Amino acid sequence: MVDTDILIDALRGFGLGLDYIEDAEQHGTLHISITTEMELIIGCRNRRELYRLERFLRRCTILAMTETIAARAVTLLRQYRLSHGLSITDALIAASALVYSDTLYTKNVRDFQMIPALTVVRPYEKPSVESGFCSWRSPFSLAFHEACNPQLLVRPVFHAVPDVSSVVPRQHPSLL
Repeated sequence: MVDTDILIDALRGFGLGLDYIEDAEQHGTLHISITTEMELIIGCRNRRELYRLERFLRRCTILAMTETIAARAVTLLRQYRLSHGLSITDALIAASALVYSDTLYTKNVRDFQMIPALTVVRPYEKPSVESGFCSWRSPFSLAFHEACNPQLLVRPVFHAVPDVSSVVPRQHPSLL
């Protein structure tokens, strides 16, 4: 199960997020919780972003909320809210992963590490280049990014970076 933060990276065009999503798709279906879907919808600033998100979500299997998940989330909140600051959304995502017996892939391992029955994996570190820039790792990543971002009017402007093995294109302002 993929957490919201990784999907946000992919939708914003961060190379590591894109690469992870591409690899995950090649090895099976992308599972996300309905809570993650709701978090992504809340992050949309306009109808164009919502449309783009809905197009992207067609590639995912959205795991439904059940009574069992809701009850497990309440149990997790009772156990970890005061001691670790577990949020409602993180409790629902963790409960979904537990009930569906899925590994949770997230950059926010710290938010879930106190739950012993939950397998949590950080698939990559935070992108080293932030604030409006992204790094594509392959032409396929660029194609994926453009498929998720049809409103790009021009191809990104590429800038040389000290590490010649990667390229850092400027993020289109409407995607920030």
